Amino acid sequence: MTVQDVQAAPPSQATVWDELEIWAKDFSPWQKLTLAWAVRYGALTGEQIGQVYGVFLHGFGLADEPSPNLEIPATITGKASGLASQKPRLLRIHDVNGVNALTPTAELVFSPQLTLIYGGNGAGKSGFARILTNVCFSRTRHAIIPDIYDDTAPRKASATIVLVDHAGNEVPLVFDGTTEHAELKRSFAVFDSSVAGKHLTDSGPLGFKPAGFDVFPEMARVYGLLAQRLAAAIDARPKQNRFVNAFIGNVTAASAAVAELGPKTDQAALRKLAEFGKDEHARVEEIQRLTLELQSTSPEESIRRLTEARMPVEVLRDTLKQLRAGLSQTERDGAKSLLAHFNDTAKKVAATGTASFKSEKLKGAGRPEWEKLIAAAYKSAALEHDHYPNDGDSCLLCQQPLSEQAVELFGRYWEFLTSTDRTALVALDNQIKAKIKDFESLTLDIFGEDTIARTYLKTAHPSLNDQVVQLLATLKLDRDAIVVALQKAGETFPGNGTMDLTPAFEVVITKIDADIADLKLLSVADAIAKLDTERVELRHREVLSKNLHDIEKYVADLKWCEVADSKAKPALSPRHLTEKESELFSRVIAETYRSRLGHECSGLECAIPVEFRTKGQKGQTIRSLAIKEFALDQILSEGEQRAVALADFLTEAALNELNAGLIFDDPVNSQDHQRKERIAGRLVEEAKSRQVIIFTHDLLFFTKICGAAEKAQIEPMMHWVQRGANDKPGFVSLNDAPISTPQYLKTKLAEETLAQAQQLLGSARVDLVRKGAGQLLRTIEEVVPHLLLKQVVKRWDDRIMVTALRRVMWDQILIEEIIDVFEMCSAIMEGHSHTEAGTEAPPTIEKLGQLVERAKAIITRAKPDKPKN
Repeated sequence: MTVQDVQAAPPSQATVWDELEIWAKDFSPWQKLTLAWAVRYGALTGEQIGQVYGVFLHGFGLADEPSPNLEIPATITGKASGLASQKPRLLRIHDVNGVNALTPTAELVFSPQLTLIYGGNGAGKSGFARILTNVCFSRTRHAIIPDIYDDTAPRKASATIVLVDHAGNEVPLVFDGTTEHAELKRSFAVFDSSVAGKHLTDSGPLGFKPAGFDVFPEMARVYGLLAQRLAAAIDARPKQNRFVNAFIGNVTAASAAVAELGPKTDQAALRKLAEFGKDEHARVEEIQRLTLELQSTSPEESIRRLTEARMPVEVLRDTLKQLRAGLSQTERDGAKSLLAHFNDTAKKVAATGTASFKSEKLKGAGRPEWEKLIAAAYKSAALEHDHYPNDGDSCLLCQQPLSEQAVELFGRYWEFLTSTDRTALVALDNQIKAKIKDFESLTLDIFGEDTIARTYLKTAHPSLNDQVVQLLATLKLDRDAIVVALQKAGETFPGNGTMDLTPAFEVVITKIDADIADLKLLSVADAIAKLDTERVELRHREVLSKNLHDIEKYVADLKWCEVADSKAKPALSPRHLTEKESELFSRVIAETYRSRLGHECSGLECAIPVEFRTKGQKGQTIRSLAIKEFALDQILSEGEQRAVALADFLTEAALNELNAGLIFDDPVNSQDHQRKERIAGRLVEEAKSRQVIIFTHDLLFFTKICGAAEKAQIEPMMHWVQRGANDKPGFVSLNDAPISTPQYLKTKLAEETLAQAQQLLGSARVDLVRKGAGQLLRTIEEVVPHLLLKQVVKRWDDRIMVTALRRVMWDQILIEEIIDVFEMCSAIMEGHSHTEAGTEAPPTIEKLGQLVERAKAIITRAKPDKPKN
């Protein structure tokens, strides 16, 4: 069966990427981020899960927005729908330590297509297979133990797996027994005897997820880890109200509020109750004074002290009110407007004033003496007639006739002397002087240290005392600034930013009156009791104030836990993941899976009524295989069971677009001759679309794989794992195998050796030339049965292809050429004793090159079949 046969089932209309994109439209940012990263990276790292947790908490108001902000991808599936043009592949395993009996120098190199690793039982190949079982996806993980016969061998398993990534870069990944590499887990799957059993007997999750469906278990895993973090955060926050123990005495508003602390506590009201400053402290001291006075003397003394303080406080209140009125915004605006009017008028006077008469001809023009002269002239002109000067009038001084220009100049003189702006300017100047006098007359020194009001407020109400001091200082600064602005005709006036203290004074006066009333109306015992009640209330407020920070944090924690429990925690239920996966699997995958599984079973000669069933569970698709109501192991033979398991494995891999490679460890155990051949053909077909690595101890199966690879025109890479000195396992012979015909049917190996020899000199070159001759000799040996005799008798096979005799084309000249090249290679290579002349010692690279070209010609001449008659 070919890959094309397997893929013949009709494709699904909808793609999982389209469905995931639609599904994610209504997701919260943290869900979008989880899904996007699961699609892009397969498995989220611990750091990424921490970032998702930050976005998750912020989404429920349980934390500030992450800094720096995380960009939530606009396209959730992102790169996944446009899968990388080049799949990753395994390149090699080396630096092996502590793995079974493998030597530290043991190494495997893998072909991009098909790699065969042959080794007999106990040869050591399972060590490599177990490494791959642990680092790649496998339904079972085999324990790796060190060399139990060598006490000096490393006890901890490690190896380096080199991966060629999507961009073609070589990426070394270290296997240390604990670290997992998402790219290996996601891209490569392992099949062995244990895995086969899992496919048959487990009603477990789909092993190798079809592309796109692996996000569901990953999201479920992330949800679980987020839930763990959230639960730990909830448990870490205190639940017991330990603050109630700090309040001693009768119940007060403050102690009652603390006793009722909960997630719905009004923290603004709590902060109001917790206000305890200088005034409250002073009130406590005042209560103590009043209490002592009541205990030691009659109430009259306290009443007298409070009454004496009341009047000065009231007077201070009214005086401050008047001072603020004298410097109110209205007064400030009025002064500013007056000054602006003055400045505007002054500019007009300046435009027609003395400066306009200045002249270079007369140095005194515009000076006070000149102004007096003009004024005298104006009085003298009135003696002449009412409209002096007119045309024909003479100058008052020189008696010469006045010109038209002179008449115009006299007119300007008279306008200057009689200007209304000048008059107005004088009036405005007088108003400004009066305004300055008004401001300066404000008495601001009214709160001396020895005043009764100051003495009382400092003791009983220190905050109001400080506010009065600050108010008077501000008023003085504002008053002085206004005066300076008026005196210097400046334009900067301070705004009125003073506070009206009248309401605060009213509170103080009301308190004085209340204390006086209590002292007059209550008995001494009742008065003391009332004062004590107020003292306890104040002390409780003080306790609340001191503990407010911790109390607010406690309330915030309670609110946090309530939101976390009622909103955040339910959001982490994986149920919607399970439901969505089941729905999508049913619509997008299930039918295709059944069809592919049927094709695979048919191709492996196990076309039996195997039923495929699925159900959702915790973000995973749980699947099972059965025949009617019976488990497979109750009906099928061991060989049939293994074949069905292999078919199921291949089906899973075929449906996973991200799968880059399949690894098989003895996949044909319990199979007969015919099925081994079918499995060989199927695995070789798989190598056309992805990397395939096969470990086997079955020489017949190895032969079948080589034959199938030849038909498919795939050149496999082959390695031989053997026991070495002292029968120690784990020695690897690279590019070698008991059956290596495909490698030696071409001259490629000899040509590579020739290229290496050309880079060296001396004995090193000679050694490589001899090696190349040996490789060519092996090529000639393979040409004889494979090409010349057309595989009538196949090596490593028990069948004789009699019908292939028709294809044999006997060419005596070709046979002589084969023998000649064979003998020349034999003469050069190591392992035979010849005279120096016989070997043409030392062998040269030119000679090896000639033999390579002759071997190529032999291959070309031996390939054609005998023409049909």
